[in-house]
Amino acid sequence: FINLQSLGNLPKLKENQVSEINNIDDLNNFLKDKKSDIFQKSIEDYCIGIKNLNEKSNFKSFFLASPKPDAIKTLVNIISSKILSNTKVKVVLIETNFESPKLGKFLNSKSSNGLLDYLVNEKIKISEIINKSNISDYLDIISAGNDSSSNTMLLGSLRMKELIEHLKNSYQYIIVDGSSINDSPVSAVNGNLSDLTTLLISTNNLKKSDLVKSVDKLSKAGSNIDAILVIDQELK
Repeated sequence: FINLQSLGNLPKLKENQVSEINNIDDLNNFLKDKKSDIFQKSIEDYCIGIKNLNEKSNFKSFFLASPKPDAIKTLVNIISSKILSNTKVKVVLIETNFESPKLGKFLNSKSSNGLLDYLVNEKIKISEIINKSNISDYLDIISAGNDSSSNTMLLGSLRMKELIEHLKNSYQYIIVDGSSINDSPVSAVNGNLSDLTTLLISTNNLKKSDLVKSVDKLSKAGSNIDAILVIDQELK
């Protein structure tokens, strides 16, 4: 992975710091805390990398992939979406974590339909699953949805690919928040749907075998794995 470009280094948050952030108010309180300054600056640097790839390579859809479950991944996606939308360009954050959805509740989604509902029911229009966030006028969200059919294989369907292409006409950035690669049978498909897949790598507790396994899954799914984001020392 030495040839992959690095989009930055994140300080590792303590487990209780992440678990205590459950809604937008919690997030705002966290961001106001001076102790979070280094973490925020690290994500700002990550967003600069995304912005450069958007401008130079016309990349619009981004998937942050982690080999193992890591709550910080969703937090990074939310904060980076917030930062990018603050530049007054349109951003949409899509939740494909069907097993353990969080974004709808976190960002106060009002829609009764979400991504899985849209994929299952062709009568549902794209406009019915897009919600304004409670973070920025420029940030929209598409939550995982309420359909209980567990037909998650639809993530790789033509309807899903057409949705991403449609969103590229309306949004400058599409941020995909999915399950961990090794614990979900379909999460690697997110890489195929995205222009860029970035590996979220922890230097503290990641086994080489887990990393190799996740990269293999992503590669077989047709992902463009071209960058890494590293979590290293713990934030005190």
